[in-house]
Amino acid sequence: MGKINRIVCALLLILTSGVAIAQNNTNSPYTRYAYGQLVDQGFGRNLGMGGVGYALRDNSQINPLNPAAYSAMDSLTFLFEGGISLQNTNFKEGSTKLNAKNSSLQYLALQFRLKKWMAMSVGVLPISNIGYSIDEIHAKVGENEQQYGITRRGSGGLHKVYAGLAFVPFKNFSIGVNAGFIWGDLTRTTLIYFPGIPPTDGTSSMKNSSRATIVSLRGLNFDFGAQYRLKFRASRTLTFGIVYSPKVKLSNDVTIEDKLNSYSVTKLKSKYDMVASYGFGVSYEVNRKLVISSDILYQPWSKVKIRDEEGTLVDLTRVSVGAEYIPNYYSRNFLANIKYRLGAHYANPYYKIEGQRASKEFGVTAGIGMPLPKTKSQLNISAQFVRVNGQTDRFLNESTFRVNVGLIFNERWFFKPKI
Repeated sequence: MGKINRIVCALLLILTSGVAIAQNNTNSPYTRYAYGQLVDQGFGRNLGMGGVGYALRDNSQINPLNPAAYSAMDSLTFLFEGGISLQNTNFKEGSTKLNAKNSSLQYLALQFRLKKWMAMSVGVLPISNIGYSIDEIHAKVGENEQQYGITRRGSGGLHKVYAGLAFVPFKNFSIGVNAGFIWGDLTRTTLIYFPGIPPTDGTSSMKNSSRATIVSLRGLNFDFGAQYRLKFRASRTLTFGIVYSPKVKLSNDVTIEDKLNSYSVTKLKSKYDMVASYGFGVSYEVNRKLVISSDILYQPWSKVKIRDEEGTLVDLTRVSVGAEYIPNYYSRNFLANIKYRLGAHYANPYYKIEGQRASKEFGVTAGIGMPLPKTKSQLNISAQFVRVNGQTDRFLNESTFRVNVGLIFNERWFFKPKI
């Protein structure tokens, strides 16, 4: 009965954490477009290794990047993992420089074995974030040569709660599937104002106005994955992983609020898609000491409809590499059990501005996984530097330093002590 209570409590915590995870974690002007800034879907170990995960298997870590990896855990283990992130971003456009700081709860998940050949995971995590505030002053217009300004603001994002199963149909081969529910609100507001005219002035033909567009999205999605392990030389393992997520049409409600002389509200429906994803990874493990892994991700965003329009985005590709080293996996010594991680990635984001790809992105990471005293639980800490380079002088450059902190509770809760 105790194990059922723990599952119920963990599930309730995951479901109620959706509100906290939905908090904004970016201030990037690029998030004006589409669904905003796409978030790395990995957990503590993945983030410390450059975001790799399609071919990673570990009996003490949750790997949501490939649901087939859930089957790696043993039958006596229950895992509960949560993570937060803190980041500092510097923006530069021409001679203008800005700085923003953010923090958020990133993810919560649990994982446990159902059968010798089947395991399950349940969790909640962000898909994208929107957060920006842009002020512009434009040339004088009208008979009185009145200057006007435009303020653009945005907030919100998409999030996902998932339940996944992994199976081992035969030795060294596993398959898995995640069934997820996507939801979120995307709010974008444009305010046009005339600095020299009070909002209550009824004598001028130039009046302050605003338009807020709130898009509420929801839909089901599925992630399919498989992993195959090839063992040789007794202590070496080569693992291949593939993942596929089909394109999803999202249900939506669009509300447009206009304010000029009066207040009006328009409600309508539009077409919004969530992109298909194709991923492949390979990892090489030596004697439970060293793991080297690499992933490639492709998402055809140019075929996705946003507000009934197709072709407003460009295809995304991302290549990631990572490594993990542990001095002695079998030792009980604290220092010998610390996991050291390094990683890097290069990506072409999906933003399209003025008919061309807006930016390119690269990042490097370093992290550690520290065992907690007298337990099998673990603290994961990683530091990440990400650089986004605008493809022309008119596009923004961003430099982000991010710290990710994750905690894994690892309990042998199915074990029955002998009397």
